Amino acid sequence: MYWEALILVAISTVVYLFVVRRWSERKYRYPPGPRQLPLIGNLLDMAKFNHVTMRKFARQYGEIYMMTVMGQKIFVVTDIELAWDALIRKGNIFAGRPKLFIYEALQPKGGAIVFGDYGPRWKLLRKITHSALRMFGSGVQNLEEKVQREVCEMCGYFRELQGFPFYPKKRLALGVTNVIFSCLFDTHFSTEDEHLEEFQRLNEECMRLLGTGALLEVFPFMKYLPLSIHKRLKSCYDLKEKLLWPFFQEHKHTYKEGVIRDITDALITAKHQAEMEDSRVRGMLNENLIMETLGDLAVAGTDTTTEFLTWSLLYLASYPDIQTKIHQQLDDVIGRDRLPCFQDRSSLPYLEATISEIIRHSSFTNVSVPHRVRSNTTLGNHDIPENSLVFVDLRAIHHDPKHWKEPDAFDPTRFLDVEAGLLQRFKFEFPPDSSQPDLEPPVDPIPRAVLTASPYKLSVTERQ
Repeated sequence: MYWEALILVAISTVVYLFVVRRWSERKYRYPPGPRQLPLIGNLLDMAKFNHVTMRKFARQYGEIYMMTVMGQKIFVVTDIELAWDALIRKGNIFAGRPKLFIYEALQPKGGAIVFGDYGPRWKLLRKITHSALRMFGSGVQNLEEKVQREVCEMCGYFRELQGFPFYPKKRLALGVTNVIFSCLFDTHFSTEDEHLEEFQRLNEECMRLLGTGALLEVFPFMKYLPLSIHKRLKSCYDLKEKLLWPFFQEHKHTYKEGVIRDITDALITAKHQAEMEDSRVRGMLNENLIMETLGDLAVAGTDTTTEFLTWSLLYLASYPDIQTKIHQQLDDVIGRDRLPCFQDRSSLPYLEATISEIIRHSSFTNVSVPHRVRSNTTLGNHDIPENSLVFVDLRAIHHDPKHWKEPDAFDPTRFLDVEAGLLQRFKFEFPPDSSQPDLEPPVDPIPRAVLTASPYKLSVTERQ
């Protein structure tokens, strides 16, 4: 009888608190969303929250919808105008990062660019990182040589297969990792080098942990249980230190003022310049923060570039007519006596349009990183309370029929001015009554490099 009464009181309390909370929030103009259960909210929906579910919710609830998980409000933006409003016009309000256990475990000495929360230190770090990338990006020819060398080696590997079917992602990942390391530390590995293999393993494990670690945020008590994920996080951090720290230390000892060998040198230079401009900077930046920034650039750059290249091969193999047109444009513009260079981009509009369409159509990055709302605000006609989490559904935006004709069709010509044969630019204007925020100058674009397509042809072979 005692336990029955206790359970009844507990259930009644939960229901009462749920009803009171829902009643007190009626004054807020929250967007629609899937039905919430008492206490757990949309936890069951989040368990199956993939691109299929997100597409269903976007069509059902419109430009923005809300979910809750254990009391945490989560807003998902599916419209480009609202995304622009959040990330650009109100960028300072939506610039926060949630304090997540998985982030702190991967960067225990303080978050850098990707995981760091918005504040004076993050703004300073972004400033010197942009400055470093501009310094390094000014040497476009040097970067082209790094990319072309790796692409030549990769094509040599493909040629040795003599047309035998293969899965290209691992070799692409090794090539991208080599280019990233070359840009960060001015070093080049053979594909059999253990450093290259270990870094690729680190990158894959980081991506897996970021996905599976969400459970620890939903059920905080699990952080204190003896689960295997804790050992995996520690191993991941230790491996990152083992791989990156020696390169950084070597650069400290061999650094020469005015000589920019790579991004590490550029970061050290930008840090020194910032310290000379303001003595207070010395207390805000340290070696660990520079190291974490290098780690962010390495992991984030490797994963997204590898995914894009893998999807590109799949699309070219799936659409041989488009592949043929790219071959023809390369032959007409470049010929077969030299490799393309950065200056050729404006002369290769169909290739550029195909790249843009692959990014749009595949949407291989379905959703943005989480943003924490730093103060009460609004999006459209909806209230967004402080400390809410906001995600941008990139796939929904890339396939929004309001902005794209036949969005599910793969058609590079949507990015072309067909009559002029030139690349068409898309942009979203600020309304006349709004003021554009004070944004930093954009980072110089990283050049893409391709090899003469002939005599290679991509095709798909069915699995046996």
